[in-house]
Amino acid sequence: MAGFNPALKGQYYEDVDNDSVYTAGTDILVDSSGNRLDANGVATYIKATGTVRPRTQAPVNFAAPFDFGSEAAFKQQVDLSVAGQMRDCGECHIGGGAMEYLPVAPGTNLAATPRQELRTATLTGINAFNSFIDQYDEDNDGELGEVLHQDYSQTGVLEMDCLMCHLEGYSWEARKDAIRTGKFDASRVVGAGLGEAVSGTTVTYFPDAIEPYYSSTRGWTIRMTSMVRDRILPTVSDNCSACHSDMHAVDWKKRGDSWNVPYEADVHGALGCMGCHERTDGADMLSTSTHPAPANWTGQANTALGHDPAKGNAPYSSLWNNNDNTAAKGCAGCHSSAPVTSNYGAVDPTARHAALGLTSLILQTGRDGVANASHIDIIDCSGCHVRKLGHGPEGAESLYEWGTGGAMVDGTGVDADGRLTDHENLYVERTMENNLALAWQGNKLIRTNALTTMFWRDKDEDFVNGGAAGFVDINADGQTGGMDAVNPSHIRDAMALANLGPLTADGIVDATEVNAQRAALKAYLPTVGINLDPNGTGAQDKLKLTFMGVMFKVNHNVNPARYAWGAGGCTDCHGPDKGFYNGAYELKGRDLTINFAASDAVPLTKVNMDDYNADGTFGNLPTDWQMTDFHPSLYAKAAQGNARTIALSVRNAANTSLRPIDRSEALWETDFTPANSSYDGTIITTQDGPKASRAEYVDYLNTRVTGSHNRHVAAGFGKCTTCHDNGAGNIDFASISDTGSPFAFTYTPDPLGNPGTCSANACHGDNGFSTSNYWVLPQVVPQLSALSSPDTDLTVELNASRSFCPNGCDYDFDFSDGNGVLIGGNGTDTAVVEYPAAGSFAAVVYATDTVTGEKRADSVTVTAEIVEPEQAAMDFATAVNGNVATLTAPTLDSGVVRAYIYWGDRTRTVVTNPQVQLAGGISHTYARGGRSYNIIVETIDAAHVKTSFTTTQDSDLTVTIP
Repeated sequence: MAGFNPALKGQYYEDVDNDSVYTAGTDILVDSSGNRLDANGVATYIKATGTVRPRTQAPVNFAAPFDFGSEAAFKQQVDLSVAGQMRDCGECHIGGGAMEYLPVAPGTNLAATPRQELRTATLTGINAFNSFIDQYDEDNDGELGEVLHQDYSQTGVLEMDCLMCHLEGYSWEARKDAIRTGKFDASRVVGAGLGEAVSGTTVTYFPDAIEPYYSSTRGWTIRMTSMVRDRILPTVSDNCSACHSDMHAVDWKKRGDSWNVPYEADVHGALGCMGCHERTDGADMLSTSTHPAPANWTGQANTALGHDPAKGNAPYSSLWNNNDNTAAKGCAGCHSSAPVTSNYGAVDPTARHAALGLTSLILQTGRDGVANASHIDIIDCSGCHVRKLGHGPEGAESLYEWGTGGAMVDGTGVDADGRLTDHENLYVERTMENNLALAWQGNKLIRTNALTTMFWRDKDEDFVNGGAAGFVDINADGQTGGMDAVNPSHIRDAMALANLGPLTADGIVDATEVNAQRAALKAYLPTVGINLDPNGTGAQDKLKLTFMGVMFKVNHNVNPARYAWGAGGCTDCHGPDKGFYNGAYELKGRDLTINFAASDAVPLTKVNMDDYNADGTFGNLPTDWQMTDFHPSLYAKAAQGNARTIALSVRNAANTSLRPIDRSEALWETDFTPANSSYDGTIITTQDGPKASRAEYVDYLNTRVTGSHNRHVAAGFGKCTTCHDNGAGNIDFASISDTGSPFAFTYTPDPLGNPGTCSANACHGDNGFSTSNYWVLPQVVPQLSALSSPDTDLTVELNASRSFCPNGCDYDFDFSDGNGVLIGGNGTDTAVVEYPAAGSFAAVVYATDTVTGEKRADSVTVTAEIVEPEQAAMDFATAVNGNVATLTAPTLDSGVVRAYIYWGDRTRTVVTNPQVQLAGGISHTYARGGRSYNIIVETIDAAHVKTSFTTTQDSDLTVTIP
């Protein structure tokens, strides 16, 4: 990139002033994941809300395609141009956007400046739109890797193809065959099965697919026959699956997702995709009129969904991020007492979760030992309910069963179809059953699939002088002194010349194969102008393998509750070596053998800059960084470590192979401790004190639950306060009682051999496990309500009179939150409290049984309000004569002494005698006609109370000027 400043390489900023240029003091520096940085350059885990841009000195010019100048430069620098994407990515992407139009500069008003269609655009020079690397031998000359010209008058363009999603029986294979050979216009017809391609822009229709049709506006034309029209449906889940979750599709590769699996493997199969991806905003997806583009739409993504299913929020996904969780349904959208849309009869699991103890506040969001969260607060639904139950292929001859998923992407060669990377051969597949990892998404524990990508790069590092002359520019992007990846099209061409396939293609990777590929690259790259040894010393010839791991969120293929983690009790997860949050997790393909020399592989990137070598300077040497093979946004829990990356290597200690990782490695750092940091290196558990290392913490989690606990949970008594109650409804693990008294069991055997009896309190006695004893404490049930005064400012009545007290209770009220003051009440079960300011505050009542001394608490949120005076009664009427509108007030409160009329055209009329003027009518002349105006009237009464009236309150306040 011409004009690039190497000192800024890898740095990003939040463009606060939206001027596309970094402005110190205004714009905010962020890391590569969009987290704002503090003054010390440390991520704060606060996501940028504005646009994140790279700090380059050569911003992309969207107004004109970049001219590479020559075919040689294009071949040297380009991997996949836009014209190439149409032939490759277009097999699943539905078209439109840059596959149909030239891009425009950000901020362009598309209502005033329409985009230029590619089919009519004038494209000069050699650019990403009129040139592409021949990947599928389109010219049929037996040679790949050539630079070919793109003529849109012959090929057409990839317009958005609606039938890809909505036509039952759509053929992706037919579409793929068409686009591979540049028949873009024709691809829509052949994919739908309406005809066959003659050229890129010409087709022959099948007689049973098309029929003549007379239109009153267009005359004689053609339309699809009823046989085709009847197959056009609102949604076709099989069509969604074709790109997302069929074998080798994108979510099969990333997450192991499969479609049309048995009920045991996915309870949602009968619902179809839209059963869960139904939007919650009530938009009619069949009509664009419900979500039209704004009049000044710039083509840039915003939070206004268009013709789209609801989108959730998954780490590492970057498709239209502004719409993360916008109109999304989520699990609670159906599984709750108040579903957001149709819930298809889904059960509400709240009571069951509570009975199992999953709503008890025994966990923490921080690391300070303060219990402030439950299992439901900490663990995403997928953490327990997605296990990918099933099985994968039994052997190499079995290509596919639903229980597989992609373990690796091999970027060292093309796949059988000619794509630039291989994620389809048998040896990169992995059995998915119970082979999922865990990671954190903020404070939630999510179920993930770790996808590993292997690729070639140049380890030409220069930490001190990054970008100095004489360093290798392996991908010809104008930036040196780093670890850039080798262009995949160059890998393809180099391996073709050497007659080599991807490293994993035969199921065995060894140092001999790695050396052969390296030699092929060294022989080929100089032929396209890439100098591997610019100084002539040989020291900079550093072609290495790198592995990149990404924890993709998994939340499809939901298993029935009876198969979920925890269905058998707490020890399903909290038992030695049960594998919930620890145990071996395999990263490589199931049948792959992989070995390489220690010098063959290097880490992915450096993270967590600190003074690890303790020389007093931060980040000055490579030893001041941790190295990782995973995406740098693999974080510990949000409150544990200030968004520090978990440095995780996929390579074994000898750096000669891939290793299985332990599931806990993706959750916490080894010792919890960044070097030279204020972080004290411990997690204080809620029940057992501080833990100083991951191993110690995992051991604590594995041994936390006893068999006695598990028996109680299995019997449905899992809620912690069933046994651990401090008498006020709060958990107290020092107490073993449901009433604050300790258990004291005495077993009396029966001399005849029958079951004996236990002396027990309410827990056992009242549930039929023994005879209840006389000292069983009656249960006090306090109930507190709060009511704001309708006529007195900031005053609330607290009422506990509905409490259940078998022997009568004494009541103590606590309204210290908000500094409330007692000003009344009956002295027993009601209290009238005045607060110094408006707001919401917590109030508590403690009810103590007058006989047994049992004490329990109930709390409520109270709202202190300023009592608003009654609004003035108004009614308006408008009349239009030409461009003159007259406003009257048939109903006008006698207390109104002044009014302001805002006519909707940036003009205002002040009414000083509204009783007379509005009764007779006030006229206003509009300068522009042919549109509607919304009038706002603000009135002021004798008590200086202001009231606003808009068209929302009175539709007569909208006038249309002809």
